[in-house]
Amino acid sequence: MAPGRWLALGLVMAVTGMAGIWRLPYLAGQHGGMYFLAVYGLALIAMGWPLLAGQLLLTRGQGGDLVRLLAHRTPEPWAPVARLVGGCLLVAIAALLAVYAVVTSWVLAYTARALGGDIAGQTSVALGNDFAQFLREPERGLGWLLLFWIVIALVAALFNARQVWRALAGLFGLAFCLVVALALHGHGFDSARFGDLLAPGPMRVGDGLVAITQAFYALGLGSGVALALGQTMTANTPVFRSAGLAVLLVAAIGLASCLAWPMIFEPGALAQLASITAVLQHAPAALADRLDLGLFYALLTILALSSAIALFEVLLQTLVLASGLSRARSALSLAGLLLILGLCVQHDLAVAVDGQPRFFDLLTMLAADIVFPLTALWLVFLLGVLIPPATLFGEPALAGRRLPGASQIWQALLRHPARLGVIMVGCQTLGLVALVRRFWSVS
Repeated sequence: MAPGRWLALGLVMAVTGMAGIWRLPYLAGQHGGMYFLAVYGLALIAMGWPLLAGQLLLTRGQGGDLVRLLAHRTPEPWAPVARLVGGCLLVAIAALLAVYAVVTSWVLAYTARALGGDIAGQTSVALGNDFAQFLREPERGLGWLLLFWIVIALVAALFNARQVWRALAGLFGLAFCLVVALALHGHGFDSARFGDLLAPGPMRVGDGLVAITQAFYALGLGSGVALALGQTMTANTPVFRSAGLAVLLVAAIGLASCLAWPMIFEPGALAQLASITAVLQHAPAALADRLDLGLFYALLTILALSSAIALFEVLLQTLVLASGLSRARSALSLAGLLLILGLCVQHDLAVAVDGQPRFFDLLTMLAADIVFPLTALWLVFLLGVLIPPATLFGEPALAGRRLPGASQIWQALLRHPARLGVIMVGCQTLGLVALVRRFWSVS
């Protein structure tokens, strides 16, 4: 397989995650159906492709830890800002990984219970009560959390960076086959179920912003994953094709999920899948067969571990290059620190089952709602304004000449649709859109 192709497959597995297969069908059903998916697809192309390709261009063939690399690629007056952005991004990734580890430990526990036949066919109410009890007793999830970090640390210690991305690429086919199998199983083909989810419905400006925001997160545009992947690429790896393939595959996975979910979940249950906890609670009632339920949870596990391995790789590359420690020692040290942070998250959830978890929400908001959108906004400014195209493409002969056709399209999309899209995502996640809506609402 060509290097660009397996890199694209690894990137898709890294950014898809659990939310990549359950959140899009839910949002499409709530925010305009087919119209929502159309805006989502346009955002993937006009905002996602140029920003994804730009991040790969920025770090392609480069060395050094992420913070120093960003500062090195930034013109001197702006280098301190690049260091600040890089540092905040690493902190945000660590915070998100701590939360993600706890959530994945839930999925691991439910996968084992599903394969054991303990929960297949149970009602969502019974599973909801059981899950609440599971959170109140964090010691029940401690073993699964330890297992999660053991797997992550072993993968990081045994494989180098390029081998990690190749391993993620190998998981792509397995995950896609599981999605197709679940779609074929379900309740059989029923066109009425597609109508409930995908029929064009009323769509407001706010629904369009939700679609653009979902496209942003579906490609992990502010997570630093593409920046880390770029460092494993050689200076002549075709970036535009790799980024384009990744965008197409993410869109295909989203479409496959929209086709599969109505065949698995009843329309009433589908409208309630607003979080991963809701998915865990409704799946046993929808998939009464023990094997099918186990395969469903196994799909979630594969996607969750893939994203976690990629995010961990971003932190690990920086730690190895900055500290000079071996990859194995760095992986064990980093996993231990994040395990401690995850235990704090578990405790926060245990004492806040009947209330609002504070630490859990704080870490999630810090990473996903603040740092990632602001990082993407900085990258758009860096790629579209501060760095000359000749520097990005590594071709001094381009100075003063027209760029090739694909490069011109990329630059035009980066400077206009991508910039506008990232600004809208930032306004949405930072709550500015809700503030404006409240200001203009009529009492």
